[in-house]
Amino acid sequence: MIPSALSHFVVSLLIFSLSISVPLRARQKAGGTFFSLLALGGAFLYFMLGIRLQYPMVGTAALSHTAVNAFFIIFIWYFGFLLTGSKRFPVGGIVYILITSLSLPISLLPVFLKQGFLIRIIPWITLLHGITAFYNVLNRIYRLRNRTENYAIIRGLEYLGFSTLIFGGGLFFTFITGINSKVTFYGLNILSFTWFYFLGQNVVYNRLMDFNEALVKIALQTGLVIAISGIYLILLLSFPYDPEILVITVLIASFITVLLLEPIEKFTARWIAKTIFWNRERFREVIDDITLQLDMLPESESAVYEIISNSFAQSVKVGSVDIVTFDDDKIQMRTIKNIDAGEMKSWPVSNHSELLERLNYTRYVSVDEIEQEFDRLKEATALSLGGQDLNAILDSLHTLKADVVFPVFPDDVLAGFLSIRIKEPFYRFSEFELSLLLNLAGKIGATFGNIQKYVRAREKERLVVLGQMSAGLAHEIKNPLGAIKGALQILEEDLQEVTAPSSMEFVSIISEEVDRLTAVVNTFLDYARPGTDDFEPVRPVMIIKRVLELYERTQQTIDFSVDCETQCDEKILGNADKLRQVFINLLENSIEAVSETEKPTISISCSVITVHGKKIMELIFSDNGIPIPQENIITIFQPFFTTKTRGTGLGLSICRKIVQSHKGDIHLSSGGKEFTIHFPVFQE
Repeated sequence: MIPSALSHFVVSLLIFSLSISVPLRARQKAGGTFFSLLALGGAFLYFMLGIRLQYPMVGTAALSHTAVNAFFIIFIWYFGFLLTGSKRFPVGGIVYILITSLSLPISLLPVFLKQGFLIRIIPWITLLHGITAFYNVLNRIYRLRNRTENYAIIRGLEYLGFSTLIFGGGLFFTFITGINSKVTFYGLNILSFTWFYFLGQNVVYNRLMDFNEALVKIALQTGLVIAISGIYLILLLSFPYDPEILVITVLIASFITVLLLEPIEKFTARWIAKTIFWNRERFREVIDDITLQLDMLPESESAVYEIISNSFAQSVKVGSVDIVTFDDDKIQMRTIKNIDAGEMKSWPVSNHSELLERLNYTRYVSVDEIEQEFDRLKEATALSLGGQDLNAILDSLHTLKADVVFPVFPDDVLAGFLSIRIKEPFYRFSEFELSLLLNLAGKIGATFGNIQKYVRAREKERLVVLGQMSAGLAHEIKNPLGAIKGALQILEEDLQEVTAPSSMEFVSIISEEVDRLTAVVNTFLDYARPGTDDFEPVRPVMIIKRVLELYERTQQTIDFSVDCETQCDEKILGNADKLRQVFINLLENSIEAVSETEKPTISISCSVITVHGKKIMELIFSDNGIPIPQENIITIFQPFFTTKTRGTGLGLSICRKIVQSHKGDIHLSSGGKEFTIHFPVFQE
């Protein structure tokens, strides 16, 4: 067999293999089917070129030109679907295909009419058809590139257009040099298979690939082919030629290949990564370093963020990273970045529900893939089938300044996500890098779960110790204080007539200090005492109004305002006395904050919001006084933390405990001026 013909037959067989493998692996089956038709056209093209070389006759030459023209028609038809994602082919494309379809019967005429002028004109018709087809496709790629604003799609289209231009240039070079040229059957055939492989990988992963990613996959496949070929060659050359021995040798080589295929693939991938694409290996080392540090169980979520941000600072591809989590009732989501310094950002969960819903059932969400999906819907005029949701997701990613986000699941429940912005000039992560980041997100979820378990265990242990201490304090402090108070009252009555007023003042001071110590002990006991279960339906708004009636009489210089919506008359399941204690404590804090304000104002607003289909009552206490410093926001609810000279540091801790016993949540805004409380509305 002629070597050049054999070369064409081999390429035809390889492209035919792609036409089978790509549809089986494609994420979008329609795209795989379209590619299969294009690859079958390419396989038939090279098969007919091989036939023409092996059997040089007028009939085979005509058939080869027919195969080339048929491929050009399939080529432009395929790219009409690939670049628009639409089931509707452009009208101009249909007209072009109808007109150029005439080239097929013209190419076949020399088989029936032995006219010399037909044999001379058909190559020119084929060349003109090819130039028109490639111009049409390249112009379509160029126009789409100018229409899109997505940097990832722009770069992907540039690689696609550049590779298609090289492939077309190789075909035209074939017409000039002749199909029997060594340049053709060595250079063009390799180039053609590479182009089909690159196009097939775009279909398999349902996105336009960049040059480095495609090069990695081609290098990996080439390495596997060389390794497997080496196994066969070693065994075949080790035994004398004999049909029976040859069959046994091939079977043995096949078994060895199957057994060693996975380790060979892993070894080849590692070798390529270390020697050719060292950036990938460096990225893997950064991820491994983070994983190793997370195995040591950091003490808080903030410590987890510090580990990740410090490690990614060494990466040339990651621009910035954030970890976003939710509050207890998933009303707000907030960054962990600098949370200890009170510099975290927060957003309402309801404003990003589409993004969070998608994160619940997908591995990750990226700007690149969402914009491609949006473009396909837009071209297919099917925006009503999901375009608004996609637009909302893009807005959320823009607000978060993220290129890709990965969900974090501590216990099979979405607890937040890892947000990453890619550093320019890069525009997307490869499949290899995405797999590493997916594993990292899973590790973060497991670490968060362990931290939560550790915190709960530590809190439980602390409460047990506090309970034991409070029992001892009740006997060792409270009873003696009661005795001292009683003795002072008797002394006060006896000494009023015989003691100077200055001495009686000291007795009064002792009495006040005893009262204060008794209040401290009682407050401490309230914090350590288990929560009550005697809950009943109550209206928080009515409790607030009654409390305000007392303060409006005693604090007449302060302007109290209550803004309640109509539906705030809803009930919650709770204890009225405990809720009154919470509201009084918050009002006392506000009164102290506005003590030095010219026109002191304390505002309370109430509204009912819906979160995840459940009604939530939201109470907001705010004032125009001195805000709580940023550095104290994180620790404000911790027991015994206080900035007051005579405070116990247990007031807000008790408030939070009471609110949580009502299955609610309380938090302080990042500005340090608003306390927000959420209670689940009671459903009768």
